[in-house]
Amino acid sequence: MSSAVNYEDRIRKLLCDEFGLEENLDVNEKIFSSGFLDSMDVLTLIVLMEKEFAIKVPVFEASLDMFDSITEINKLIAKYQ
Repeated sequence: MSSAVNYEDRIRKLLCDEFGLEENLDVNEKIFSSGFLDSMDVLTLIVLMEKEFAIKVPVFEASLDMFDSITEINKLIAKYQ
């Protein structure tokens, strides 16, 4: 079994560029639970991740928890690549 690729820096850059989050955002910082982004932003985030990483996130499986930190987003990308 090969190890998953780490996309944390690319994810952080996307979050900073698209949503104005701080560049020093910790990989485990809660993005939605802490109020940095709201539930409406998750749709934009899904589209960005799908385009940037050539993945498809099934709508029926998507939840805010899957996008609540850079670490969780990285796991999501690894799951769907």
